Parts: sequence; C-alpha cells; structure tokens
Amino acid sequence: MKKFFVFLAGCLLYSSSVLSQEGLPVYFDYLSDNYYLVYPSMAGIGRGGKVRLTARKQWFNVDEAPSLQTLNAHTRIGESNSGIGAMLFNDANGYHSQTGMKLTYAHHLRFGGDIRILNQLSFGLSAGFLQSSLDESEFRSVIPDPVISGGQNSVGYFNVDLGMSYSYMDFYAHGAILNLFGTGRDLYTAIEFDNLRRWLVSVGHVFGKGEWSVEPSVLFQ
Repeated sequence: MKKFFVFLAGCLLYSSSVLSQEGLPVYFDYLSDNYYLVYPSMAGIGRGGKVRLTARKQWFNVDEAPSLQTLNAHTRIGESNSGIGAMLFNDANGYHSQTGMKLTYAHHLRFGGDIRILNQLSFGLSAGFLQSSLDESEFRSVIPDPVISGGQNSVGYFNVDLGMSYSYMDFYAHGAILNLFGTGRDLYTAIEFDNLRRWLVSVGHVFGKGEWSVEPSVLFQ
C-alpha cells in the first residue's frame, strides 16, 4: 500500500482568533482528505462519493472546552461534470454554541484532451442556515448589567459560501469567501461586530510518486 505523509509547511494565519469564528470553524480537519469542509468547489471532485464524520475537542480535562462535530457527504451527479454535497455541524465554545447545515452545488471544468493529465477548474456554491445560541443563565453580577438578559438567546440566519479550486497534476490552489452576505447575528443585546465575511486561500503540491509522498501546503485566512 502506498504510504502517504502530509506535512504542513506553513502555519495557519488568522485575521481573527479561531475562538471568535462564526459559521463552521476552520481547524485542521480538512487535511484528512476533507477539503469539502472548507471549499464548496470540492463537492463531487472525484468520480465516487465520500462521507466524512469528524469530532474534536480542544481540551479534554476542561469543562465547556471548544468542541466541534461535523458530518458531510458529496458526490458527482452521474457522469456529468457537476457535483452536490451536504454537511451538518455542531460547534460549542463555553456559553456560545452554533449548529448549521449547508447544501452545495459545484461544477468542474476539465481542460485538455489527455485524461491522464489532471487540469481542472472548479466552482462551488453553498447555501446554509445557521443558528447561534448564547446561554446567559449562569451569568452573575453584584451590580445588575442591562446588557445581560440572564436567559438563553438564540437567533438563526441564512448565508452563502463561494469557492473556486484549480488543480494541475500535483499542484492545487483553493479560494473561498465564507458568509458572503456578511449577515449580522443580532444575538447579543449590545452592539456587536456584524460583518461575518471571511476569505480563505490555500495552495499545495504533492511531491513523490513512489512508495512515499510529501504534501506541503499552506492556508491563509
């Protein structure tokens, strides 16, 4: 069996902390052949279908530590150049939690007449509904704070992700705009940052065609 070794050549560069992400958080799950979690354009990228289930927890000995569970599936539509996908996720971080689902359509354009040479451009669109919740029932203050309701606040909203991918032989590049509408949550009773839009870009290359291969990659957010 061919051995495969993935090496992360760069670190993840964040414009904001992972702990403050709205929508599906970007961790390292995509490195386990799970790029569809991040890029809508990867839905139905191969000729077969794929189902992926992931679960992670930041610290096992810390109560209310950040945790994330995802379930996704995607496949080609028959013999066409189009693919579809769906995903569910649940993300919890202390008193804040969010659940969501997304449906995806992708189209793949193959260039060149030689099927042995991979030269493909892909586009994808995901539409999803997310629900964010904030549990303030355990918040206590000697001096009453009008901003804290003391209850459980929950709000749902609709958003869209766009993605594009290009693959040429062993090189690949991906880009995505997550939460395209930048919809505000209006979850808190105080003024909050409303623009949830995020930009992601990643590139990588697979080296080695023998028993071992190395795949350095880098992701910018």
